[in-house]
Amino acid sequence: MTFILYMFLGFQFLNGQNDSSMNCNKPSEINQKQVFVACIDFKKDRLNFREALVLAQQGMRKFPYSYHLRLNKALLLESLGNSRAAEKELIGLIYLYPNRQELHNYLGRIFYETNKSKALLALLSSIALDPDNEIGQENLIFVKRLLDRNPLREKPSVNRSSLTSFQIDDFEIINQRLSRLSKNKTTAASKLEDRLGLFFETLNNYKHRKEGFFWEFYAPHYINIYKKNLTKDFANYISENQNGKRSAQMKFDFGTK
Repeated sequence: MTFILYMFLGFQFLNGQNDSSMNCNKPSEINQKQVFVACIDFKKDRLNFREALVLAQQGMRKFPYSYHLRLNKALLLESLGNSRAAEKELIGLIYLYPNRQELHNYLGRIFYETNKSKALLALLSSIALDPDNEIGQENLIFVKRLLDRNPLREKPSVNRSSLTSFQIDDFEIINQRLSRLSKNKTTAASKLEDRLGLFFETLNNYKHRKEGFFWEFYAPHYINIYKKNLTKDFANYISENQNGKRSAQMKFDFGTK
């Protein structure tokens, strides 16, 4: 159905007709989810992100449980610079679809430049769900870069006792430890499992600050890996693939704790 709609929209465009012929500018006249999605993509192709967002919002009023409409809304919000609203939408979707790899991927990308710890948790979860596909392999590169990356800038000191949410990056504990580690090129700690072990250990040490989505949803899985001494197995699981087989096998279900 969607493919046919794309063809129809393309036909209208090539014949010089505007998108109103498909009622894309009249959301009140659209009665199918597939038409909303096709019109949103049509607007995005023309770089009309604000109009696409309006369509997504209108579509969700008629189809509030549509995965694709809500995902489109989140990605459009991010494209328009509203990362906070995009994060909220993605987190809502992750609660509903905890094992959708693409959702963790998008959430991690939002924080890649601004919050190393949040980005690591989301991207690691994306890889864990399928380390062999393109998303998993690409995110492994991003994770290694994050683990090697020094803090982008120094931040002013804060009253750590006043921090109650997931603000590890705000007081730089993880960033500073990983930064010192990355500068020491002579130690065996350059291995992926040792860097991950340092990250998981720090999560465990600060788990008493477990408020908010990232602490409640992601952190318990990696704290559990750390406590069970499975960090090396996890590192091998996400990074090694010899002759089509992984040296470590793990199964992740983010719908259970």
